[in-house]
Amino acid sequence: MEPNGPYLCIVAARGNGTTESIFLPFESDTTLSLILSKVFLLADDRTIKDPSILSQLTDA
Repeated sequence: MEPNGPYLCIVAARGNGTTESIFLPFESDTTLSLILSKVFLLADDRTIKDPSILSQLTDA
């Protein structure tokens, strides 16, 4: 993705039971955990299997 380019939309999965919880004691809201989860996902982008995310990455 390029600066000022298209927006990458990543939405958390609901109800599939495959997500792991990480306790962040210094966090008062969920914003930091959302950012970190997306950072970890994109850092290991070769393992992404979601077609909607893959199509955004390959179209960019």
